[in-house]
Amino acid sequence: MDQFPVGVTKQAYLEMRLTEAIIEEDDYDFMVMERTQGQGCYCFVNGLVENQIQKLQSHYPYVVVDNEAGMEHISRGLLPVMDTSILVSDSSRRGVQAAGRIARLMEELKFKPKQVGLIINRAPEVCKERKRSINH
Repeated sequence: MDQFPVGVTKQAYLEMRLTEAIIEEDDYDFMVMERTQGQGCYCFVNGLVENQIQKLQSHYPYVVVDNEAGMEHISRGLLPVMDTSILVSDSSRRGVQAAGRIARLMEELKFKPKQVGLIINRAPEVCKERKRSINH
């Protein structure tokens, strides 16, 4: 959309659209922000997301934010207040090292979650054991 409704700023319009993007269910509400298409700075969009999360936090006992892989959302400080941080990695050395870098970055940025956890998915031995228990 190239034009916004008359008298409405770009920020106000996008905040309204973010509010409309919330899907309400019986036990939870869900909002998805897709990855933007193209190049450029994400500062404006990230600022909107940060503001939206801050507004939503007062209405929910829990807010779960699932970031894309990488450190961008952490280094930009979008989520400075969190009770629990769950890092997810595959079982590769590179993946586990990246999770360690993210944990260190959170410490450097003075994030103080009460708990930090690590989930390793696609762990080969666990997958084999699970298949055995299902087949027997």
